[in-house]
Amino acid sequence: MKYLLILFISLLSSACSENQPEQKPPASVATGDTVFVHYIGSVIDGGIFESTLDGEPRGIIVGEHAILPAFEDALVGMQAGDSKTFTLAPEQAFGPYRDDPGMTHTLDRSSLAHTIVPVVGQQLNAAVFLPDQPSDQSQIVPVVITAVTDQTITVDANHPLAGKSLNFDVTVVEIQKKL
Repeated sequence: MKYLLILFISLLSSACSENQPEQKPPASVATGDTVFVHYIGSVIDGGIFESTLDGEPRGIIVGEHAILPAFEDALVGMQAGDSKTFTLAPEQAFGPYRDDPGMTHTLDRSSLAHTIVPVVGQQLNAAVFLPDQPSDQSQIVPVVITAVTDQTITVDANHPLAGKSLNFDVTVVEIQKKL
């Protein structure tokens, strides 16, 4: 009787497991997936430079490098609902602060459009003419005003986050797997 009961329980449990749908493991972020994340980006000294918490999550196609590649790499393997905090060194983010000739310029205020009232911290777009390009072609480069006098302004072409380590607090909201 004891063996018959064990056999019956064994047959019953295998019959029940055959009728249940196969459960898939939760999806993990992989290259090519579209991932929607909420995040807070801050500088090591504590200042927040960007956050999605007050709006919609940001959509990212992992591997396209539309954002910092190291940020995308940190998402790989995460699952919907996962949160992670990580730090990117300047070399992984916007590079080191460059003090090279050409990265900062002092200009006569008269070279500005008359409608602009320059203020330290203000971002402008500068037309840069490169020596190997035709004189009618330029590149537009964002610059930040770092000093203002009655006669001149000084602008810096480094990215505002260049030379800074960046902290990110990220939560994966949704993963759309690559088809």
